[in-house]
Amino acid sequence: MFCGISFTKNHLLPKSIKKVVFCRKSVSVKTTSGKKGRPVRLNRTALVAMYLAFCRREERSAEGLKLSPYDLRLIEISAEAKYYLGKNTQAMELFERYVSNASESAARIGTAYYMMGEIFIKQTRYQHADISISSAVKKEP
Repeated sequence: MFCGISFTKNHLLPKSIKKVVFCRKSVSVKTTSGKKGRPVRLNRTALVAMYLAFCRREERSAEGLKLSPYDLRLIEISAEAKYYLGKNTQAMELFERYVSNASESAARIGTAYYMMGEIFIKQTRYQHADISISSAVKKEP
């Protein structure tokens, strides 16, 4: 159920943890601090809670989009939830919709470009990824 799902730049994680990947039998964590070779232990219940939080975020943003289909905040929230849940094609469609309609000074535009770049990398579309991640760096240096 959880295999292959990864969380990066998650607001629910401590700042020292930059990536969590978990499968049924193992949890892998990349950190930005701490001693080398020292594993970081996370409560598996907390990881499941994060997964469920993204599921709820996806459901609630979908309900909101039914009422207000052009609300950019809801589009971005839904895209980010789908990104973290591994629904890359749906997330890409929503990110493209967000980027095309949002102003250049929108608060989350850099994050949207970065996540689009990550999806392009997963799809082995490296030139698109380069452009997208470069745009993210320009927006949020």
